[in-house]
Amino acid sequence: MSLRHVPIGVRAYLYLFWAGMAVGGVGVVGFFLSFWRVGSSAAAMTDVHYDTPVGAYASIAAWVLGLVAMWFSRRKLDAAVAAKLEADRAGLYVDFPDTVSGDDGVSTAAPEGRDS
Repeated sequence: MSLRHVPIGVRAYLYLFWAGMAVGGVGVVGFFLSFWRVGSSAAAMTDVHYDTPVGAYASIAAWVLGLVAMWFSRRKLDAAVAAKLEADRAGLYVDFPDTVSGDDGVSTAAPEGRDS
């Protein structure tokens, strides 16, 4: 499906969701690459406040930011889909009056009480 037919607001939330996936993925990969800074024996022997693992903290922040962007855009996409489904559902119903008479004066109502 081409995204040309998707409204611009919905398309922006799709791009935000994909960007959140990418940022979250980079955060997870970055944390695993910087894990030796926080999980090594040398890091365990030093003082906690002496050597701050900035890369690990930045990776965690990127992961959380990606999750928040995905959550926000998913909620907006779900709301847009619900609004579209409601608009489509409203267009399916047609209200017919009980008695309709055409130009010839003939009633289309069911005869002799067969309406119920």
